[in-house]
Amino acid sequence: MEPEYWDNNPNKITAKIFPEGFHFRPSVCNKTRQFYEFVLVDTNSVAIKHYKDPKDSSNFTHSTFQILKVLTPSQYGKNPNVFKKKF
Repeated sequence: MEPEYWDNNPNKITAKIFPEGFHFRPSVCNKTRQFYEFVLVDTNSVAIKHYKDPKDSSNFTHSTFQILKVLTPSQYGKNPNVFKKKF
């Protein structure tokens, strides 16, 4: 766990990560799950593999998700619960 979040009390850890009343709302509705999935895979942050139903190739039976890289709050440069805008 990142040093910025460590505490012996797990409730304090979650309070630092998820402030009271915080609920993520995407700022752009047309960015779908597939969009974010592509970004994470393209930046080598995760590996995702989808498994199709052998009886119906239009459906997935399940997926695996492996975290390859984690950005710490100190690397992010500010509160991770605040949008970071790139210009």
